[in-house]
Amino acid sequence: MTRILALLAATLVLFSCGRELPEVDFKRVTTDGAPASPILIVGMDGLEWDVALPLIEKGEMPHLKGLMDRGSYGLLETLKIPASPIIWTTVATGKTPEEHGIEGFIKEDSKDLYLSSDRKTKALWNILSDYKMSSATVGWWITYPVERVNGVMVAQTNTQGTGLWKGTIHDGQKRQVWPSVREKDVFALAGEVNESLADLTREIFGEMEGLTQREQAMWLSSEWSFRADNTYLRVAEALLDESTTRDLTLVYFGGTDVVGHRFWRHAYPEQYDHRPSAESIETLGSVIDDYYRYTDSALGRLLERTDESWTIFVVSDHGMRAENRSSEFAANELAGGHGAGPLRLLGALPPPGVLIAAGPPIKKMGVEAGLSTDKLVEVGSVYDVTPTILNLLRIPTGDDMAGSPMVSLFGDGFEQVERVTVPTHDTRDFLATRPARDDDRARDEERLQQLRDLGYIQ
Repeated sequence: MTRILALLAATLVLFSCGRELPEVDFKRVTTDGAPASPILIVGMDGLEWDVALPLIEKGEMPHLKGLMDRGSYGLLETLKIPASPIIWTTVATGKTPEEHGIEGFIKEDSKDLYLSSDRKTKALWNILSDYKMSSATVGWWITYPVERVNGVMVAQTNTQGTGLWKGTIHDGQKRQVWPSVREKDVFALAGEVNESLADLTREIFGEMEGLTQREQAMWLSSEWSFRADNTYLRVAEALLDESTTRDLTLVYFGGTDVVGHRFWRHAYPEQYDHRPSAESIETLGSVIDDYYRYTDSALGRLLERTDESWTIFVVSDHGMRAENRSSEFAANELAGGHGAGPLRLLGALPPPGVLIAAGPPIKKMGVEAGLSTDKLVEVGSVYDVTPTILNLLRIPTGDDMAGSPMVSLFGDGFEQVERVTVPTHDTRDFLATRPARDDDRARDEERLQQLRDLGYIQ
């Protein structure tokens, strides 16, 4: 409550005179001490502790366990409405949805999709640019069209036909890659992933044979997320392989959320009154675990490109729970026969997300044998991620940010410094130079249909 009151007070000050923004000499406002750089943030949408912990216990997610063994971990408090564009923008800005301006998938008035041009506050990549620090951002929510940053940005713009969907990259679509001279290489990687998608899914899940028409529709409407994650992985690997070591790298994977929505009922049929057939459970019941294992292996591939000087964060925006438990299975179908997910994440108390951190500044907790969700403690909230990263990089936090650094994560090896703040990192120049919004209704309609298929919007 104290934090909320402080935020409201700061907001009133900023907006009392038409949001008079102070002029800040960012080059001079820095904290003392050496920054903890480089930092890697891996976002895993919808990652659920109750799924991950049994796999970790069995040694089937060794890279997550390795980070837990040498770092800290726990529950990450999320927002009341756990919609991905809202939360991942909050993670990257430290601001409330009302402050950063991304309040859903689509705008209530115009029904337009939210784009990066709708974000009203700076994100981590903008703030680092102010301080002459470099970043690479790959696949993060609401980054299309890309912004001019000191570093590299590859926007989340999945494509199918002529339209842009959540997750991958479309050869020829402008404003997906910054700087634009990198487009050719990024498009080439996306093309390689698309050509090898069948081999990738076979490697992860085995052969998907004998699917019913509905199961086939559910599967086909999930494949885009596997293509998306592998595309982002390949791009991030290429960036990490470069001789330039950037101060901050952010990579987003969304498939853990998609398989949870699609196949939770198959993985945990005992949680439902109406269960899939035994044959369907046999075929699709391991999809979630299979994809968690794959995501862990993707994490391992990124970690191979770091060393012990790096600080690593794994973050999920929310967890998952079974809902609509008493509804008939057929009632969960959406338009077009696509199978809807069994989770309706718009409840009053959404499950918390995951936070795992490891590296020189982070204290070591170790992993208990038989660790379970009820033994995990809350280590912070989605509001606290940006202030924590800024504190590690010795960049002041903003008084208008809703969170604060998660200093409980810091170990004795990291010289903690007094928190230094500026009134805001947002400036008149920033607000005046937001990317222009394009007007591609065909693309927007395809994106909207995908969101309907996932059950995000009606």
